[in-house]
Amino acid sequence: MSRLDKLSTKALIRLWIEADNRKKLLYFKSLNPKGGHYTREQKEYAIEKAKSIGIRATSRLFHLP
Repeated sequence: MSRLDKLSTKALIRLWIEADNRKKLLYFKSLNPKGGHYTREQKEYAIEKAKSIGIRATSRLFHLP
C-alpha cells in the first residue's frame, strides 16, 4: 500500500467517524426540538452513550458543558 493510499484511507475513516458523530448529535438534539432543559429521553440517551464510550467522550459528542 502506498503512502497516498494510507492517507486516503485515514481521511475516509475520519470522515466516516465525523458523519456518524454528527448523526448522533442530531438525534440527541431531535429529542428536544425546543431546546432549554434536557428531557428525560436526552438524559437516558446520554447515559447509555456514557456507559459505552465514557463520560468525557459523550460530553464532547453532544457538546455538553
